[in-house]
Amino acid sequence: MNVPTCFGLPLLSLLLAAGPLTAQTAIPLDGEYTSGVVASKLDCSPTDFTLHYEFGTVSFDPAGTFTATRKAKSICIVGSIPDQTYNDSGTYTLDSLGKLILDYDPANPGTDTFEMYLSPDRELAIPGPASFAEAAGLAILCRKQDGASQADLTGNHGFVQILQSIHPTDFTTESSYGTIDFDGAGVASLSIQWHSIDPSGPQSGVDAGLFGPIVVAADGTLSVGGEQLGAICAGGEFGFLMGYDSREFSMALFTRDATGVASNAIDGEWNLHSYGGSSDFGLNHESQSTQAVGSISGSAGSFAFVGTAHIVNRTSVATFPGSPAGTMGVNPDGSFVATVSGGATLQGWFAEELGVGILADVSSFDFAEAGLVLRRCASSFAYGAGTPGAGGVTPVLETNGLPTIGTTNYTFLVDEAVGGSIAILGVAGTPLVSGFPLLGGTLFLDPLNTFLMKTIPLGGSAGVPGTGSGSLAVTIPVGIVLPGWEFYAQAVVIDPAAPAGFSMTQAVAFQACN
Repeated sequence: MNVPTCFGLPLLSLLLAAGPLTAQTAIPLDGEYTSGVVASKLDCSPTDFTLHYEFGTVSFDPAGTFTATRKAKSICIVGSIPDQTYNDSGTYTLDSLGKLILDYDPANPGTDTFEMYLSPDRELAIPGPASFAEAAGLAILCRKQDGASQADLTGNHGFVQILQSIHPTDFTTESSYGTIDFDGAGVASLSIQWHSIDPSGPQSGVDAGLFGPIVVAADGTLSVGGEQLGAICAGGEFGFLMGYDSREFSMALFTRDATGVASNAIDGEWNLHSYGGSSDFGLNHESQSTQAVGSISGSAGSFAFVGTAHIVNRTSVATFPGSPAGTMGVNPDGSFVATVSGGATLQGWFAEELGVGILADVSSFDFAEAGLVLRRCASSFAYGAGTPGAGGVTPVLETNGLPTIGTTNYTFLVDEAVGGSIAILGVAGTPLVSGFPLLGGTLFLDPLNTFLMKTIPLGGSAGVPGTGSGSLAVTIPVGIVLPGWEFYAQAVVIDPAAPAGFSMTQAVAFQACN
């Protein structure tokens, strides 16, 4: 095994010298996310369903507080509940494993909380293993972008949708799977297979059509007909759209088609949240909505789920453990089919770079569902600000690949530096979130817990601003680094034209995983 070294010392020695890395500090959240929710609740009466819809914004402050503004709609069989706008606030906690807990009532700990899984790149969050009382649903947070445009929403994407409606006497749920192709000018073409559960029994079909215009705002939010109804994340690689009319609500998810995805790309651990509805088609038309929350572990084409199912019937709520297993195969374009042992066939789409997947059930006789899977390991995220060098250009630090334990080619890339120089990369077990003045710039790593330092020669024209780039591939060793450990990296560039002779990149954080 090629074990990384620092000045000739093995990484293990440096880890031991640096002390334990388990007491790491999760960098707090900062900025705005677009949120969407579809759910079923026992709200209308003691014996009937409410369909519930929310769309809004959640804004996080590094001090540990958040504010939320959302528009809510609800539909009962006997009529609609008036539209409402909520303005909430509270505190949040975030651990180094990406568990995000929103506490809407800090004065009463443990009450009125909402737990989510946050992707390590901080682009997405989906519901985690929390109690939803008399409700089941699907929710998402999507980080707002800076400088998005119509050009970000282009190309072919995989597509799934969960749609719910209320008939005059009962509840219907429908899931769809297929493709959606955006033309970059706000018009999309759709081709889907759909599967519906309603009081008259399951229905299915294939649809194709056009819809638009969809307008992309500079913050990545999507508007249809002048109303904000969704958002895109990560430059259009992933997004969602909400829909509603007088008797139905829906949430559609899409992720850009991939190229050359390896068949083992789904190996490892994933968080899952799915939501759907079913009916026994008996005389009482007993409908129910269900959500599954937990984790999936996959390898060699098989998977196992560990978690809970939360069921809302007409008159009761039940939660019980679930542990189905099955097989799964992924195709080069990111599409996959998962067959649950003795049960449904789930079809979906997988974005390897983002570590996110979407799925739908369009096969079961008595169930229709859609959901999200979120890899417990994803690309790094940036924090802090770099220090400009020659020509006022600030170098940047990026990573390539997934920080999986055992990989030999997790790559750090220094770019936009002064040409022909040298960068010094540092990796630490804890960050300095607020930064520390050093060498004319700001250091965002804890120097007392920095265990890896490597030089990276930079190419480009000597002394020319912004032309220097170079990369370094490292090994994340088995048996030394443990899943969930979080690491922080930053590079310093020797730059005589900088005020103190050094420019600096921003810092990046990443999390080791299986």
